[in-house]
Amino acid sequence: MMNKWLRGTNAALLSVAVVGIFVLLTYFLQSLTGFQWDLTKNQSFTLSDQTTTTLSQLNGKVDMKLFVTPQDDPILTRQVADMAQQYAKHNKNITFSQYDLLKEPSLAQQYELSGSSLVLEQGEKRNTVGLYEMFSAGEGYGAYAFSGEQKMTQALRSLTSDKKTKVYALNGHQEFPLAQMSALQSSFLQENIELQPLNIYQAGSIPADADMIMIAGAQQDISEQEYQLLKKYVEGNGKLYIALGYNPDMKQQWKQMDKLLQVVGVNNRHAIAVEPKKSLLNDPYTIVTNYSSHELTSKLAQYNLVTMLSLGVPLEAKQQEGFVVEPILTTSEQAYGETDLKKMSEQGSEQDAKDLTGPLNLGYAVQTADGKPKAVVVGGASYLHNSMIMTQGNRDFALNSVNWLQGDKDQLTIRPREHEAYQVAYLTPAQGQAILWTTVIGAPLFLLAVGGGIWWRRRRAQ
Repeated sequence: MMNKWLRGTNAALLSVAVVGIFVLLTYFLQSLTGFQWDLTKNQSFTLSDQTTTTLSQLNGKVDMKLFVTPQDDPILTRQVADMAQQYAKHNKNITFSQYDLLKEPSLAQQYELSGSSLVLEQGEKRNTVGLYEMFSAGEGYGAYAFSGEQKMTQALRSLTSDKKTKVYALNGHQEFPLAQMSALQSSFLQENIELQPLNIYQAGSIPADADMIMIAGAQQDISEQEYQLLKKYVEGNGKLYIALGYNPDMKQQWKQMDKLLQVVGVNNRHAIAVEPKKSLLNDPYTIVTNYSSHELTSKLAQYNLVTMLSLGVPLEAKQQEGFVVEPILTTSEQAYGETDLKKMSEQGSEQDAKDLTGPLNLGYAVQTADGKPKAVVVGGASYLHNSMIMTQGNRDFALNSVNWLQGDKDQLTIRPREHEAYQVAYLTPAQGQAILWTTVIGAPLFLLAVGGGIWWRRRRAQ
């Protein structure tokens, strides 16, 4: 009788000990902020080093509020919510909540929402990211890419930073109007970069608050007066971001623009880069560039996010006292530079002895002798246009260029997560009933019967 009582007591104590250990282990794991084991195929729940660094430096409460509607794709909605919850797990200053946009019209009006969005709020400061801005088409039928982490981290950094940058986009020379760069302008705003138009003839001078002058896709030459103002600006404290446009008569017509490039140590070679090797693009005038070793492009190269240029103009470095000129974008060795632009416009391109041989340089980063960023010059502007800005690494390259010029070497480039097309399994009523009886009802009953049988046999053995 005593032995039976001792065995029962030992079993009870062992059970209590196991439960206690499990409870203590659970509390311990919960106390480890951000601890988890990600077993998903593409590490869907693992944040990048750039994000974890941003979160570790976050001070002050931030509210993340996801507004959705019943019409939104539940798979995409859940993906955004899961990502936002990862941020909250890594920093206790972040809270996450989700709302039905249709059931909370007053909140939608308060945050000026026109559609499903994620709102990040700290005090009176606020950033909004559209739900579907975080998704784009992937490679393969039905596949998609999720860039939610980059969008959220970018919005968080902007929200908690007091640094503001003022960029003026030169116009009056058939540059891209801001309406055709609205996607870039929106991305700039998320990084606290304000992009405003500038007509020097109307303004009379370069504004005193200009952190940078951007020339995007100019087809006509600047005037002698504009050249003198821009030259004085860049030789002082000003910075230039020049993305050349296309003009078949650039060699004869771009006298002042070429002089401005030479001020920062870059020569225009007056040709168009042609890629003869076949690619999926099937367009010899669209170049998938290679990156040279440089801090501006290091993250892009690491994540294999290419920058693509159409009608790219080859450039070369020109020795200029006081400046260090380094290549950042190049073509393949097979590429060449078509020099007969009139013939190319009429008949297409065919390589001959007069053309430039590859590899060709399509972009340069310029800094002063003491290492201060001064200019970024790119032999093409198509990547800034709304039609191409979201392709591959085009947007990141543009943002990194501006941030590098402003001395921000902590470039934010997070590779989008690729997801295969998800499939919905439709079951017949008979299949649904079979799953219900086998997994929901049958399996538990089977385990209960086995356990009961073992208990009965042990009882009889005693």
